Amino acid sequence: LTWTAPAEDLRAPITDYEIRYTVNGVVHSVVVKGSSATGFTIGGGSGSPASLPLPRGAVVTDIDVRPVNLVGVGSKSNVVSTTTLQVPPAVTTLATGTVTPTTVVLSWTAPA
Repeated sequence: LTWTAPAEDLRAPITDYEIRYTVNGVVHSVVVKGSSATGFTIGGGSGSPASLPLPRGAVVTDIDVRPVNLVGVGSKSNVVSTTTLQVPPAVTTLATGTVTPTTVVLSWTAPA
């Protein structure tokens, strides 16, 4: 998640950014400290100014960013949504083939 910092009033400069988002139907809010922040990683990772873990296959919706200064929280950005990567489904039709005293041959259908 990245953004471009808005123009600011130097009498009340931006101090932080508030990120609001919904994960699997639960609303979250996190404050990214620092006026120079222009990115955040939802779901961990490195090289970002901040991060927050997510479960696999999470549906992340209604993500927005709001600048914060000493007066309060500013207007929200445009809203974006995404889905994290899913674990693969189970293989199907697992079966045994030839069985010997030291081996078992297996076969299955790969998931779609």
